[in-house]
Amino acid sequence: MDKPKISWFAKLAKEEKYSGGNELFMGSNTPDNDLEVDVQLWNNRWGEVAVEKLEDFQIVASFADYEDASLLSCLSAKYNNQQIPVTVDQVAKRAMLMFPITLNLSGEPNNGSSVDNTCLKNFLSFRIVFKHPEDGHLKESDLKSLRLEITRG
Repeated sequence: MDKPKISWFAKLAKEEKYSGGNELFMGSNTPDNDLEVDVQLWNNRWGEVAVEKLEDFQIVASFADYEDASLLSCLSAKYNNQQIPVTVDQVAKRAMLMFPITLNLSGEPNNGSSVDNTCLKNFLSFRIVFKHPEDGHLKESDLKSLRLEITRG
């Protein structure tokens, strides 16, 4: 059986449609505007044959520039239709998103629809929120690159 086939999809919280790819512009950072992005992590989206499950993994957030790691304290996350908080545990220059469930994504074939009950085990949906730092040391519209990655085991 093939290894898991991972794909990321994201959208701004106020938008309706997710888009695939590896980059999304979150918006301009201002003290009165939280930046919110909805993320879907899929295994085998639109797959016609089964692949291995993605099991025992965590999601890690980091900034592309090492010196921006202090901004990880401005991140929060929720899942399950934004009802359940996800603990963001900062370790050195990275933040682990600690979901209150064991993360496992099925590799079964599916039609790729996030509203179809047969696909619910193939993906994880969550929201990332970036709040402007309370000390205000971040310049407005300063470009930052937040990265998400999967770690296993």
